[in-house]
Amino acid sequence: LEYALKGMQLDKSLNDSTANSYLYLHLANAFLQNGFLMQAQEYINKSLDFNSNNIYSMYVKVYIQYAETKDINRTNEDLLKIYAIDTTRLDLIQEVAKSYYIKEDYQGAYKFYNKLLKAREEQNIYLFLHEDVKIAWTYMQLGYDGKSDTLIKQFRDYINHDKSIYKGLMMTEYYAYKGEYDLA
Repeated sequence: LEYALKGMQLDKSLNDSTANSYLYLHLANAFLQNGFLMQAQEYINKSLDFNSNNIYSMYVKVYIQYAETKDINRTNEDLLKIYAIDTTRLDLIQEVAKSYYIKEDYQGAYKFYNKLLKAREEQNIYLFLHEDVKIAWTYMQLGYDGKSDTLIKQFRDYINHDKSIYKGLMMTEYYAYKGEYDLA
């Protein structure tokens, strides 16, 4: 939030509408992640005013709405509408899959997580590895134990090399997945 606020102190007149849209997006996201929903809503609307086609802003707006309403069904529906705008975006595929996962609709999550895994393999890219624990859980819920075992091993390897502030959170997810709740 501190750095997003500092970014807003820059001379925005030097930016085009897309750059300004992203400045407001980052600020809205920072407010959202810190629990300031009214401010998040205000700045995500400004972001979309500068660029109504900013897909990142569209789905952050959906998450602000989710934070306010806790209506995962509406969130899922809204993310599907955004996904329909561009079905090639891996970030959207991952977001839609995650919304199904949160709903505990593992068939829906499976459909989108498979798209993500297929794209990662075909394009030889390693995006959203932090989501592998959710993908592994989805596969396990549907009886694909071999695939879930592979994914959870990959997730553990990813955590071992992670140096981000999220390492503790991911370790918690890992131990919860393994049923080691005291460690989680």
